[in-house]
Amino acid sequence: AARELVDRVAREVAAVEQERSEPLSREVFEHQIESLRLDLLGYLQDEAERNDGFRPLRAELRFGLDPGQDAVRIRGRFLLRGAIDAIELGAGNAMRVTDYKTGRLDPDLLKGTPAVGGGEMLQPILYAMVADALRGRELPADAEVAASRLYYATRRGGYRSLDVVVAEDNLDRALDVLATIDDALKNGKLFALPREGACKACSYRAVCGPNEETRTAH
Repeated sequence: AARELVDRVAREVAAVEQERSEPLSREVFEHQIESLRLDLLGYLQDEAERNDGFRPLRAELRFGLDPGQDAVRIRGRFLLRGAIDAIELGAGNAMRVTDYKTGRLDPDLLKGTPAVGGGEMLQPILYAMVADALRGRELPADAEVAASRLYYATRRGGYRSLDVVVAEDNLDRALDVLATIDDALKNGKLFALPREGACKACSYRAVCGPNEETRTAH
């Protein structure tokens, strides 16, 4: 029944998007939709086999984005706006925060301190703090954020989950990264120190120029 539901919803969304976007090539569009459908079925199968006891609680939980919606202040310091992909509820009212990814898991994120990925992976910990701040408002007051993860929910991503422990030392690491960014903005000192290959996929190359990686290597 769940597979049939996925198929039906995929077809319905595809029909709406096809009419809205009027794709130049129907064949390419249908190929992409079929690829998406297979990703969804794979995700469904992975969730069924994982059977980890967590059940959906909220999806696309937006904070500070809509008119009249306040940003969320974490630890009395930083205001955050965004949207949490999914929050699930498990045994003992334990909440798990999930941020879905469509790419591949970057092995560099597993090096050093996985909690923040050297400052490149902030969503799991920051979203965990946001969820904690929203208890009693958008989320159950008696629930506790017990886990947070990046979930690569496609065939390309291998349906891998990168779990981050919601512990005090990891929360402090994320706050330290935010403080570093905040100080850089205050002082106007935005030093680039890219890791190898990072500039190729960066959206801000126009700011630094194409040779920042070479320059900082010296």
